Amino acid sequence: MAPALRRLTPKETADPHPTASRPPSPSGRRNRYFRDRLRAEPATAGAYAQEKARCAALHPDDSAAYTACKQAWTDAVAAEAVRGWGPERSDRI
Repeated sequence: MAPALRRLTPKETADPHPTASRPPSPSGRRNRYFRDRLRAEPATAGAYAQEKARCAALHPDDSAAYTACKQAWTDAVAAEAVRGWGPERSDRI
């Protein structure tokens, strides 16, 4: 029989919030900036929804073409987010 599991208290661990993740990659950081910008700017999120709808209408049965269709838009918005928000903003939202 396996021993019962219990939650460790912060005093019992070296790190009160241990994680099993690696430092963010450049693409992961870019994706977080993009996500954070969409969350912070409703107008940008609305424009993204329109771009997705436009691409979905053009490519209803081809997910690769749909992704390629919206790639230029998402790349531009993500690049603006990285330039405008910088590393200090990455995990605030």
